[in-house]
Amino acid sequence: MNQSMGDARLYKKALDLGVPVVMSHCGAACIFHRKHNSVKDIFDMMKSYDNLYADTSALCSFLKFYHLMKLDFLTFHEKLVHGSDYPIPPFALTYLYPLGFRKTWHLIRNKNPIEKDILIKKAMGLPDDIFSNSSKLLNDRVGSWYKCQ
Repeated sequence: MNQSMGDARLYKKALDLGVPVVMSHCGAACIFHRKHNSVKDIFDMMKSYDNLYADTSALCSFLKFYHLMKLDFLTFHEKLVHGSDYPIPPFALTYLYPLGFRKTWHLIRNKNPIEKDILIKKAMGLPDDIFSNSSKLLNDRVGSWYKCQ
């Protein structure tokens, strides 16, 4: 997989110019490509850039599930936006230990992949505002796009 554009530091110039940037997957690498992990860089850069955001896409997938259990989502919750990475399915079984059998079984049985993704993230403790932050980020921009037409 080509990760030449995956280094968060490549976007510092755009960030310095005030461009809002959303880093996909919180920079989380899958278990087979751990050397491409840029989570620490992104979270460190969030301290310096008000216009830097990250999405939570793919964090419930089989290959990235472990990030959901160890990232500090509370510190930067206002800078994180929900993403599902649909059609990649969320994988609830990987959360059996932290959530217990009954909760995990309930999540496994949910047939709606987008709803399952949200429910897993909420069960793992992600704050509710992560699921509405995109509207705050995009609201003014969408309004200005309509005015341009």
